[in-house]
Amino acid sequence: MNIIVKDIDRQSAEVLTFIEEHGEGLNALYRAAFANPFIEPSKSVETSAKVPVGARTIPLSIVLEEVVETLLAMIGSMGSDFPDHFDAREVDASLRWYAARITDLQRS
Repeated sequence: MNIIVKDIDRQSAEVLTFIEEHGEGLNALYRAAFANPFIEPSKSVETSAKVPVGARTIPLSIVLEEVVETLLAMIGSMGSDFPDHFDAREVDASLRWYAARITDLQRS
């Protein structure tokens, strides 16, 4: 899935690269946490990043912040909701990693 969007700002380009490389992992965490096989937070982030800055109704930083807040809220509370083959510590580590990376993108 090569994402090609012309005339985007640096932050949007970085977000799109991140989503291309790590979006499915992010989606997998959400799907397991919310027991919803159709949830795709990467799509809302990607869609927002593709909209030109001046045309956005919601700033990209706010979209990213909402994802981070959701990830952080899941830490420590989601272990029992994941299938048995998920280790709660690994899930929490994954949640922290995604939250940290997305925070980095939010600040870029």
